[in-house]
Amino acid sequence: MAALSVQPNGAENVGYNAPDYPVRTRDGDLIRFVGYAAACHWHEDFEVLLPVQGGLNYFVNGARQYVPEGCAIFVNARRLHYGYAQANRDCRYRVLLYHPSWLGRFAPVAAAVDRLASDASADFLLLTPEADGAALEHIRAVCADGGAESALDALAHCAALTAQLCRRVSGAERADCADGTEWQALRRMTGFVMAHYAEKIRLADIAAAGAVCRSRCCQIFRDRLNQTPNAYLTAYRLDRACERIRGGESITDAALSSGFDSASYFSETFRKAYGTSPSRWRDAVQRK
Repeated sequence: MAALSVQPNGAENVGYNAPDYPVRTRDGDLIRFVGYAAACHWHEDFEVLLPVQGGLNYFVNGARQYVPEGCAIFVNARRLHYGYAQANRDCRYRVLLYHPSWLGRFAPVAAAVDRLASDASADFLLLTPEADGAALEHIRAVCADGGAESALDALAHCAALTAQLCRRVSGAERADCADGTEWQALRRMTGFVMAHYAEKIRLADIAAAGAVCRSRCCQIFRDRLNQTPNAYLTAYRLDRACERIRGGESITDAALSSGFDSASYFSETFRKAYGTSPSRWRDAVQRK
């Protein structure tokens, strides 16, 4: 399994449904993630997640939101985010990602989409059946048939969804751009970790990626993610190792390929973090 692909600015390269079709749809469940939590990441795409069995929590740029079954959450472009379990309960969900540029570069459309993407009051939006029934139907329609052969229908649904989101934001009090200096630095630093997690990484390397000193690096991680840079690195390595194990690699190969010095150190770190062994976790996922 190759290392996670990231862009030069640290954004995740989203694996789209088909080449030249900037849409990704898939079903998933939280039990596939170690500790029932995805890795904290970011990308240039809009993301919408719809729980279909159970609910989950979402972290977005420092805020946390519970998303119950039947609702959905819209996560804006370039926001650091991840989903995680409510009290270690599994959640089955559908997720839709699409790139803002797909909606077109006609000047009024591009301006509206850019305003949505840069508005700090819209880091995320909770969509409920009572207030956003039409938006939820657009999400379900794209997720039900996300193949490239239905691209025109998907574009129509995504455009209508985005228009409704833009109207919600335009009716709210304007906030400063969400692309502040600290968030830019943090995105570069987390992007560096995502690109180089399998290598030997020092704190100085992470700080350099964000063009900050080591103490400032630690402060940004603490203030924004409530963890140290090394804790983020370890958690990301654990996540990547577990992805490899789910893909069929042995525990030893997955550990060494994800930046751990040995399988024994990986197992010790895994047990401390999650209270079980990698082999027991693997068996539980395979039984799911």
